[in-house]
Amino acid sequence: MQLESKVNSTYTLLQLKGAFTFADRTTFKDAIDKASQAGCARLIVDLHEVTFLDSAAMGVLVVTHKRFVQEQRKFCLLKPTEQTLKLLTFAGIQKIITVYLSEQEASIGNAA
Repeated sequence: MQLESKVNSTYTLLQLKGAFTFADRTTFKDAIDKASQAGCARLIVDLHEVTFLDSAAMGVLVVTHKRFVQEQRKFCLLKPTEQTLKLLTFAGIQKIITVYLSEQEASIGNAA
């Protein structure tokens, strides 16, 4: 998985590319920790270029969401591919973590 971080004045955007698997959990966690240390109040994870998501990666997303809730910060997902959305739906994750269709909606928290 490739990960790129973009910091905005009101949110941090993590763009993931390729397969997101158990092997990538440390890279993802390090990016989350870096965003948290920088004072990130809203984290958006862009999934539009994720080609595969395994169960461990889905678990990492849920754990991250729970962490952000406990810390009274916002965490959401952005533009999952059709296949990724099917996996998130099957696992019930889209009921836990808000999924947005545009970065603008995600940046202000308005679900489509």
